[in-house]
Amino acid sequence: MFTIIIVGGGIAGARVAQELAKFRNKDIVIKLIDLKNYFEVPYATLRGIIKPNTIGKKLRKYYRDFIRVDFIQGKVIEINPNNIKLENGKELKFNIAIIATGSKYKHFSIPKPSDIVTSMKERDKQFHEEHQKLVKAQHILIIGGGPVGVELAGDIAYYYPKKTIYLVEALPRLLNNFKPRASKIAKEQLEKMGVQVILNEFIERDMNETGLWVSKKTNKSYSADLVYFCIGVSINTAFMKLYFSKKVNENSQIMVNDKLHLSNYNNIYAIGDCSDINEFKLGYLADKQAKYLVKNLKKIINNNYNLKTSLRSYKPKSTISIIPIGKKNGIVQLPIGVFKFKPLVAYKNKDLFIKRQFRKLKTTPNPI
Repeated sequence: MFTIIIVGGGIAGARVAQELAKFRNKDIVIKLIDLKNYFEVPYATLRGIIKPNTIGKKLRKYYRDFIRVDFIQGKVIEINPNNIKLENGKELKFNIAIIATGSKYKHFSIPKPSDIVTSMKERDKQFHEEHQKLVKAQHILIIGGGPVGVELAGDIAYYYPKKTIYLVEALPRLLNNFKPRASKIAKEQLEKMGVQVILNEFIERDMNETGLWVSKKTNKSYSADLVYFCIGVSINTAFMKLYFSKKVNENSQIMVNDKLHLSNYNNIYAIGDCSDINEFKLGYLADKQAKYLVKNLKKIINNNYNLKTSLRSYKPKSTISIIPIGKKNGIVQLPIGVFKFKPLVAYKNKDLFIKRQFRKLKTTPNPI
């Protein structure tokens, strides 16, 4: 029996699982392992806490309701060349393993859930609780001016224009990994919406005064009754360090070659945020890696499961990114430049590509 196990059911892992499902037969078993029991569209979660009863419900779905391979809910604690060990003591043998465990923010579990939020019921409850915190807050502090911080500030400013919003970034510009024009447009749009953008600044909590944050540089104080830490990305690869510590780089990313597998281990692949592929860590790029990998796996399957089958190399893609800033504004970054391009921003804002993402997974969103 030839067994393929996919670890991680995010955008990349779920896509691989659904595409491979058509190859299941008496000779091949395909399994998907995830810590939680639901799939979630990560780039719609910020809007989800603002609208928990509409977008917040559409953006997630039980794996059991659409995944066409064997689904196992559990935590992977170790991977070695032929086995996967789960926290509950089970061991699963594989011929091919695909690691797609992604990443999360260390101090902000809205974009991607923490390890303790493993059921859809818990996640729904979390979104409603976060929504109530947001509704009650008057002074909001967002630390981190990357894509998540910028999008969150824009959404709150659009839906709650009377709230005081501070967006603090330690570097000289927002969206530091994007082109300078993107930084300029984002700052202009946010400030026009009333967001107070503070650049090149470090702030820390005042230990003597609740709800007060102080600048390390100017000693200026900022009052906040709700704080979002949009900094500190953590890669979900702790299970690799027990056996494959030399295959993980200083950023905790799994090092892969041009075929997206570990060097000297042509039966273990890594895709998406958890790999060191030289691409922006964006959902649509993780999806492209998944599509590429499925084509190569199809070759292996059709070649009598021969792992030495000649495979195509993966070529990193140029970045195309759409960052909504509220419901009316946003930025589109293409290889040729940065644009406001409102029709495309409006197209994404319609449902944040939720329906499109589920269509790729051969299903539809849950009805509201």
